Amino acid sequence: MKTHSRRDFLIQAALVSMGVMLFPYCKKSSKEKDSDEEIIVVGARIAGLAAAGMLTFNGYKVTVLEADNRYGGRIKTVDIDGYKADFGASWIHGIHGNPLYDLANKNGLITKPTYYDPSYIFDTDGEEVTDEEWKTIEKLLGQLTDLAYTNPDTSLQHLLDLMEPGMNLSDKLYRAFFGAVRSEIEIPYAVDAPDLAAKALTTNDSFPGRDVIFPNGMQELTGILAKGLNIRYNTFVTKISYTGDKISVFTKNPQDIDPKRSCIACHGGTDASLLEHDGVFTSDRVIMALPLAMLKNNNVIFEPPLPSGKQDAINSLGIGTMNKVFLKFGENFWSEDGYFFEYLKDDHSKIIEFFSPAPTGTKNVIVAVLAGQHARSIEKMGDDQVLNIVKNDLKGMFGSGISTPVAMKKTSWHTNPYSLGSYPHLKPGTDLSACDVIAAPLGNKVFFAGDATSRKYMATAHGAYLSGIAAADSIMKSV
Repeated sequence: MKTHSRRDFLIQAALVSMGVMLFPYCKKSSKEKDSDEEIIVVGARIAGLAAAGMLTFNGYKVTVLEADNRYGGRIKTVDIDGYKADFGASWIHGIHGNPLYDLANKNGLITKPTYYDPSYIFDTDGEEVTDEEWKTIEKLLGQLTDLAYTNPDTSLQHLLDLMEPGMNLSDKLYRAFFGAVRSEIEIPYAVDAPDLAAKALTTNDSFPGRDVIFPNGMQELTGILAKGLNIRYNTFVTKISYTGDKISVFTKNPQDIDPKRSCIACHGGTDASLLEHDGVFTSDRVIMALPLAMLKNNNVIFEPPLPSGKQDAINSLGIGTMNKVFLKFGENFWSEDGYFFEYLKDDHSKIIEFFSPAPTGTKNVIVAVLAGQHARSIEKMGDDQVLNIVKNDLKGMFGSGISTPVAMKKTSWHTNPYSLGSYPHLKPGTDLSACDVIAAPLGNKVFFAGDATSRKYMATAHGAYLSGIAAADSIMKSV
């Protein structure tokens, strides 16, 4: 079983048009500029780090403002009893032409290939889905994609409603099909079927070639990009005023901010009152490299306000949630050759996908992956309740005698005030052209970067990285 990938555009033409090279940026800009030109980058995520690194190398005075106490955003590696757990982004999707893979190779980082076979799917009675049964499911997934081409402006749920009456499947195959929809589409997009545009099934955001992971954690990548940069941590940007010759960036210490002001999960995304600032920076240009959810949540006030078209584009895209539960056991009780495992349910919205790094060399660890409302729900639960939910699936697949884990950690990206979710997706009726509108600069002053600004690679780490390169390049080419 292979996880659904989304868009498949090559990067080479983009890199040529930018006229830059990959980090460590060994080609200088040909633009004549004042040596004292100052740039502020808002956000020390991969997009902001890429932009700041490129501009710093080319002689600009760059300050990165980051609300959190670390760099990387959703690229976050945590040690769990010796296992380097990637709480957010984990994979490089496709190695051929992928700038992040080139970056890893040039800096001697270790990567390990991962595959999607063998994977094991278990029905409610513990019986496995056979290879022949999976072939039937693959045909149905193909029909689902065909429907997406003829019904692009509707939702994934609408496509399923069109298909369901004519499927004529056994109960097991019915559950297997909707389980495949969950694992192949909803979980990768981090969103439930009613909220995902059908046209998302017709796109692909990966590069050619196999996928790889980082045994020592993906944070090694952001560590390379952050090296040598001037990053101000614990600096929450509250307002950007770009009316004068200089841009004013107002800030506040996040410890002094009511969590309800910064968290969409708490106050429901309604407009909040303007925060008083306790600091201000001035610059010639600004790159906004915040996650889309913070722009949707109006965490930053713009003066003058954003153009209505840009605000509409920001609001048009959805934000999904993917959370993980990491479990380390005293023994490996699942098939060590398997990468992915899934326990089917009648309510497919509650299906969990399990990933095992055992084939890549890490034993006794299994990772539960949840998406959409199911992922958001576990953020409100205690560890014991979450463990029971995950163990019930493991028992259904491997028997009731499984042991208690020696360590467990869960992620909470929806209520993280500096992420407010995982990554963007197309909602029904929306279009990738929204990415172009979000990316468009405000005059020659405020530029935008991040995975929501990448039409070709939206919602990917490599898309975010390239967007940072593009924003920096725009500044270097501007007059």
